[in-house]
Amino acid sequence: DNDDKNVIMILKGLLGELMVKVAPQIYRKYLLANEKGEKILYVRMTKALYGMLKSALLFYKKLVSDLRSVGFEINPYDPCMANKKSYGKQMTVVWHVDDLKVSHVDPKRVTRFCD
Repeated sequence: DNDDKNVIMILKGLLGELMVKVAPQIYRKYLLANEKGEKILYVRMTKALYGMLKSALLFYKKLVSDLRSVGFEINPYDPCMANKKSYGKQMTVVWHVDDLKVSHVDPKRVTRFCD
């Protein structure tokens, strides 16, 4: 998905103006003003910044892709839960934002998964 390569951050007011002061040769031509006269700077980032909604979406897409690549199936009722059979028993990964919990009846399977 090409949209994943474009992470745009909007800096308003003093923060946008500060960026222009720090590197005017780079940012001055991109500093705009909205209808209220507030300064706005749009910045295309090469990587997602922690705390941005886009960052959470990119993390989710990567995590789901990585889990599927090792045989997990995403739960159709809870998109933040994945399951697979490991040594005949269910292994489950659940997550919220970037906190993960891995469970399996055999603790060695959890340790191996985390390594």
